[in-house]
Amino acid sequence: MGGIGRRRLIGLLCAAALLAGCGGAGGGSGGGSGEAAPATTAPATTQAAPAKACLEGGERAFSFPTADGPSDGVVLGRGRTGVVLGHQSGSDLCEWLPQARALARQGRQVLAFDFGPAAHIGQDMAAAAAELRRRGVTRLVLVGSSMGGTAAIAAATRITPPVAGVVSLSGSEQYQGTDAAAAAARLRMPVLVVAAEDDPPFDDEARALYEAVPGHGKRLLILEGGGHGTSLLDFGDQAPRLRRVLGQFLQATLGEAS
Repeated sequence: MGGIGRRRLIGLLCAAALLAGCGGAGGGSGGGSGEAAPATTAPATTQAAPAKACLEGGERAFSFPTADGPSDGVVLGRGRTGVVLGHQSGSDLCEWLPQARALARQGRQVLAFDFGPAAHIGQDMAAAAAELRRRGVTRLVLVGSSMGGTAAIAAATRITPPVAGVVSLSGSEQYQGTDAAAAAARLRMPVLVVAAEDDPPFDDEARALYEAVPGHGKRLLILEGGGHGTSLLDFGDQAPRLRRVLGQFLQATLGEAS
């Protein structure tokens, strides 16, 4: 019990430090995502986390600090370019592992992580981005499934230096206090918005998010048929097409050779 108590205390202290950073960073930025601005640098201390059944071989979970306390994540691959993967509601990082492994094999560091309380998903996504940067990533893209897509859009307006790109798969305009619709209007990086045409209301919300993003560095992809979030990448006739589009988007925004 003593070891567990010490780890919990460390996590609370890390979370307190992160919250202190948020207070300093958010003073002049104003609204947009409906959340306080999160810190964009992570302390050097991370902890081992309980093993997850979805992990294989040398894959190991760890905990990193967020505004609400430690969050579990797994980093796959190496490199100076990176991808943060956020899951949908009711799921966890295991949802993304098949795609995370594929993205890591292409020469990137990939972090899949567990969200904490729904009201702070944008802050969690920003903390995950800070963790990848602490590990040496200099250029990264935020990718989210459903709730995670909403979080990715909201977080991208708050992270300094800015991320290279944002991908939303079936993300909604609003999710329990996180306002992606308002945040989308402030994005200044390439954005890929994806949904299935037989997945209401997320198809219409994808169109609305796309329209809200200013400029020309954006793409809307409405796929035939149904499916939601990561299932669009994993299953169905349209999955190969989406994996190709996502791969091209990542290569372009991360500055990777084709």
